[in-house]
Amino acid sequence: ATVWAGGRNTAERKETRTDGEGGFEFRNVVEGPVPFSVLAQGHEPATQTVKVGAETAEVVFRLGKGSVIRARVQNAEGEPLSGTRVDLEGDDPAGRAYEFATRTDGDGRFEWDGAPPDPMQFYFYAPGYEQKRNHVLRPGEDNVVVMKRARRVVGRVLDESTGEPVTRFKVAVGRALENQPEGFYADHPGPTEFRAPDGSFEVEVNEERTH
Repeated sequence: ATVWAGGRNTAERKETRTDGEGGFEFRNVVEGPVPFSVLAQGHEPATQTVKVGAETAEVVFRLGKGSVIRARVQNAEGEPLSGTRVDLEGDDPAGRAYEFATRTDGDGRFEWDGAPPDPMQFYFYAPGYEQKRNHVLRPGEDNVVVMKRARRVVGRVLDESTGEPVTRFKVAVGRALENQPEGFYADHPGPTEFRAPDGSFEVEVNEERTH
């Protein structure tokens, strides 16, 4: 089994593997309340918060049978997307506790037999397609994930007064901020600079949520 001490994406997080007796040990763990999490094939993952100090009690996990989350990843034409990257994500407690990553097989499928009994959020990436984030998959169902091909936006930048091309400018794609229609959040890595005599530009949109 894989065991973690500390929350995901924190500097204090440590990782280890259990030995033949199911035992594990961490050293130099920060004092105070620390979340511990465990993930094992075929078993339900678990997490608990333990107060770490000079006299820390043994941390014991008893794992039941895991749920199965399975899905087929395909494009809009129904063709399987093999080799698609799949990562567990999300800001809920489970998303912050465990780490699961895999790639789809030749038929675009993957299966996780050590999942929690609840719906989980996943990230999907396939070259040439828009990245899909926080996509919910449910255990015990034949989930289907449809990936959209990356969009390309072509345009020109003109001076409002004269109608002449603006030859040097930056273009970014992104999203409007929530509850702020006039706000704007640019996708990584931010604006791209263009120098074009006719003011033309072309950018790729590789995030499904980008509008």
